[in-house]
Amino acid sequence: MYNSFSYYYDLMMESVDYDIFIDIVKEHISKDKSILDAGCGTGNVSIPLALDGYNVTGIDISADMLTICKHKEQLNNVNFPIFENNLEEEIGIELFDSCISFLDVINYVDYKKAFKNIYNVLKKGGIFIFDVNDFDYQESMKGYVEEDSYDLFSYTWKILDNGIGSIKHDLTIKTKDEVFNEIHYQTTYKKDVYIKELESLGFDVEVLIEDGIKVFFKCIKK
Repeated sequence: MYNSFSYYYDLMMESVDYDIFIDIVKEHISKDKSILDAGCGTGNVSIPLALDGYNVTGIDISADMLTICKHKEQLNNVNFPIFENNLEEEIGIELFDSCISFLDVINYVDYKKAFKNIYNVLKKGGIFIFDVNDFDYQESMKGYVEEDSYDLFSYTWKILDNGIGSIKHDLTIKTKDEVFNEIHYQTTYKKDVYIKELESLGFDVEVLIEDGIKVFFKCIKK
């Protein structure tokens, strides 16, 4: 996941307002709490938090994303631990006061496995904040096609139907030297499905935001 695409990710995501995610963290998690950024990608949330004095550790499934994240750490003169990790597997680093997982990371993985592994890596009373794609919004995106070009590359992005609640991202990137294709899958559910699973693990759950595009949850480990 996110191999060759990793090197073009930040350009394609430059319209994302990352301050929305950073402000949520600042509102709900204090600087004296350790934070695990689960699915940190290239560090667009974790690096600003580290610059602001937060104690951050990042994990991501993509080694290429983490390479870029480490490079951006150096450019910003910050240094925090990052590890390659699949959220469907035991995290096993240390116990954290909090965990964040933004930009629909949970929609890319088996949410039951991810929730369990995150629960196990949190201290008692630990905070878990994450977002998922709104079910109806994701369904409405099926058939969407986007094309754009930059100085170094162009891309075509298609969102295809992969079943109820599931979509297939078909991304083709062209440079002057190569053409490559990546396929990514996302699945989402109604919010009550997530709440039921989280509560069964031992979380108290609050829905922070529903804006018709995303649903943000705040969970406290009992």
